[in-house]
Amino acid sequence: MTLRAGSFDANKPDWRGVIRENGYPWYVCYHRDHLSTAEARKCARDAMEWMKENEGLPEGWITYESFREK
Repeated sequence: MTLRAGSFDANKPDWRGVIRENGYPWYVCYHRDHLSTAEARKCARDAMEWMKENEGLPEGWITYESFREK
């Protein structure tokens, strides 16, 4: 066995719900408790249902802003 120095990203993934328009992220949740992609998708589906009955975004959701646009 050969040992080599290296690095890895030890942070766990932060799964986020996202609502897209034409493939582009439009809204994103900032909840930090999603443990899987399935949970994040459910959060997005629930948010879309909420938005059909209410104005604005549900709690924990923001308009997506790409860091590249700044």
